[in-house]
Amino acid sequence: MNQTITNPAAANKLGSRAKLAWIGVIAVLLVAAGAFAYYQFIVQPAQVAASETQVSTAVIRSGDITLYASGTGSLIAHSEASFGFNTSGQVVSLNVKVGDVVEAGQVLAELESSSATLSYEQAQRAVDELTSPVAVATAQETAATADDDLTSARAALAYLISPAVLNAEEKLAETQSALVAAQGEQSANPSAANEQKVKDAEAAVALAQSRLEVAQRDYPAYVKATFTETETNPRTGEEKVIYYTDAEGNRYTNVFTPTETDVASARAAYDLAKATLEESQIYLAAITGGEIPAGATGSALAAFEDAQEALTNAQEELDNAKLTAPIAGTIMSLDFQVGDYVNSGSSAATISDLTQPSLEVYFDESDWNNIKVGNEADVTFDILSGRTFHGKVTQVDPGLTTQGNSSAVRAVIQLDAVDDSFNLPLGTSATADVIGGSASDAVLVPLEALRLSDGEYFVYVLENGEQVKRVVEIGLQDTLYAEVLSGLSAGETVVTEAE
Repeated sequence: MNQTITNPAAANKLGSRAKLAWIGVIAVLLVAAGAFAYYQFIVQPAQVAASETQVSTAVIRSGDITLYASGTGSLIAHSEASFGFNTSGQVVSLNVKVGDVVEAGQVLAELESSSATLSYEQAQRAVDELTSPVAVATAQETAATADDDLTSARAALAYLISPAVLNAEEKLAETQSALVAAQGEQSANPSAANEQKVKDAEAAVALAQSRLEVAQRDYPAYVKATFTETETNPRTGEEKVIYYTDAEGNRYTNVFTPTETDVASARAAYDLAKATLEESQIYLAAITGGEIPAGATGSALAAFEDAQEALTNAQEELDNAKLTAPIAGTIMSLDFQVGDYVNSGSSAATISDLTQPSLEVYFDESDWNNIKVGNEADVTFDILSGRTFHGKVTQVDPGLTTQGNSSAVRAVIQLDAVDDSFNLPLGTSATADVIGGSASDAVLVPLEALRLSDGEYFVYVLENGEQVKRVVEIGLQDTLYAEVLSGLSAGETVVTEAE
């Protein structure tokens, strides 16, 4: 079908409209495409980034952790002694030289000591005389005589006051002494058993007191039976009471009752006899090597003790003339020779024990908590490269010391047993690594994950994409990790830092 356009202007107008419509469609499509690209490449990534928190994490693992404290020092003797003579004088003998190994108590040198020797011999002779067989026999005889005298003195007192009264008095004194002892024990160590001992002792005292009272009531009868005047029949030897008759024809007898003076004198004689026997027995024990009670007295004992003291002093004076090694070790120095005159108290020799080498080591003050007595240590010496020795810390000074221009921790490390090849001079430089602590197969957390608040450590653990705060207990810490004692398990993820 053919169409004829009869109006050219109208036709031109229609074509222009069609072109404008297509241009509009194309513009819309371009705007839509640009918007889609902008959303896909700019807006959407920004939304995704904004929806996620930027964090760094770490997975908790198991492992070993060891704390070290490193320090430098030098080789020292296990023990050392500088000493000298305890008296002044001229050296007459020298028995050792520098480098010799000596035993404790070994005599190293001697001073001229003729005067001290004479004094010692005189003192020893005096003691020997007091302890000779003759002296011991004499002391035994004296003790035996004292025992006989005590028996006689007691019999004399018993005759005057009656055996019953004397026995009762002695029993009462015995029970009273036991009571005092029981009371002292109860006071020092209160207990039901000791309290019962006191009660038993009190009952014993009461019984002894009552028996004494009975004996005293019977005493008049004893006096009448014992001290009434009698006479002996010359033909039969029989004694009979003498009766007298007064002016009224009444018969009477004479009773010679002991006076208070008689009784007091007899008591004094008895007490003296007891003291004399005790002193003689103690003296006998002293000169025969027996035990001497504390507070013992007696003129003979005092003389013997004086003689012993004189001997001790003489022995000390003689010993002071000898230079004796106070410890076993190696002679490091001798500051005298034969013929020299030395003064009392001056240092004359030095001995060092080199059998157990030790180190004097200084550590930075920040290592204070890692340096403890008993900690193990690894030691290397500058002049023995390639060899490592082991030891333990045996001493840590309680305060810091100044080393150079800074404060330091001073410690002593004793090396374990070494063989004969270890022959280093004192003062040899060394480096020591002290093991401050260690843990095997421990749960380890990076230090970056730890937070501290109010004295408690905590971490943030990722659980289902969320950060959960959790308190943890921390043990050893090095420069990278900390030992977790509780609160975390290996395999968990923690946040180390967040933006």
